[in-house]
Amino acid sequence: MKTKPFLLMLGAAAFLQTTSCLVAQEWETVDQPTGSNVRALASTADGSLYSLVWLPQADGTVLKYVRRSSDSGTSWTTVSEVLAVPATKLVSDAGNNLYIAGVNSTGDHWNVLKSEDGGQTWAALYAGNSLAFWELYDVAVDSSGAIYVAGSSYVNGPGSQQIWTVRRGASGNGVWNWSTVDSFALTSRNNSRAQTIAIKPANVAGQPEQVYVGGLAYPKSGDSQWIVRRSNGGTTWTTVDATSTGNQCMALSISPVDGSVFTVGSATQPATRKTPAITYTVVRKGTFDATASNAIRWTEQARFVNPYAIQSLTADAFGRVFLSGSGEAPFGWRVWASPDGNAPYYVTDAFSGGTAFSVTVDMVGNVLAGGRFPDPVTGSSTALVRRLSVP
Repeated sequence: MKTKPFLLMLGAAAFLQTTSCLVAQEWETVDQPTGSNVRALASTADGSLYSLVWLPQADGTVLKYVRRSSDSGTSWTTVSEVLAVPATKLVSDAGNNLYIAGVNSTGDHWNVLKSEDGGQTWAALYAGNSLAFWELYDVAVDSSGAIYVAGSSYVNGPGSQQIWTVRRGASGNGVWNWSTVDSFALTSRNNSRAQTIAIKPANVAGQPEQVYVGGLAYPKSGDSQWIVRRSNGGTTWTTVDATSTGNQCMALSISPVDGSVFTVGSATQPATRKTPAITYTVVRKGTFDATASNAIRWTEQARFVNPYAIQSLTADAFGRVFLSGSGEAPFGWRVWASPDGNAPYYVTDAFSGGTAFSVTVDMVGNVLAGGRFPDPVTGSSTALVRRLSVP
């Protein structure tokens, strides 16, 4: 692959970067694997980094494979056989195990795979579908090893719609058992979906382990509503954020430092006689407050005037927050950052074209973003991993 035109393209886009401690250092390209994009990144407690790469085929199908770096992203090797399975998410647990989850293009087959050997082999924990229709958007693993999958199911019948659905899988005697632990809609049989999930560790902010799920739901009339729900152990669920200013919650992450809940999504300012409707990207922060409703107080941290597509959100152990996705003016790859978990958020990596689908932070604080960029010669999408190294 020719890299010189790509590097020139990055240099030409330097005007997009905003001065901050996070843009003082330079981002660098550390991997350009064969494939159309890096769909997800994950870091493990042993210091390893993993990427999930999509590899399109001539017949229109997409194969997937996993790559690993044990030196903070400097070098990468392919560790998995090519996987002909639905896979959009790659996550890890405290025991350095890896999980892949996804749903096929027609929404009638979803699966969860687990690897206990660094991605070399994979075992199916769930494959198939118990409902008439299914979407799978995110996956997370709690301290007991139970797996939570966030998505939507389809209720058959007249006027049927997608319903917010969270499923939980737990292993007993070597057999994985799955059950629906949250099925939610603002009104009966009305569109809703659980789109993002994160787990707050136990004893952070003096609270037990908590599962947070974000997404959207529709009231009887009007636009979709931003929804965040919370549960202890997946049994009883409570809506902890239903802001009327937001259309949907697209990603969330929980700070391991103080348990703050960071959410990002979209909001629309309605049109008036003089102004058109405007779509915003909104970042909200929830902090523990015993006097607040549901012991969490929400504040809006940022509102980006131009429409952006946020794909990933990560709050790290160093108190920082990173967002990745794509934006306009001109359209292309974006990574935003807050150096301390507070406003403002800075653009820390940007260039024309492409999308950063995932962002993660390794054990020593290096930031990795994975996604795609347009090859300067062919114009086709090419997989990419970028790194911001700690000073």
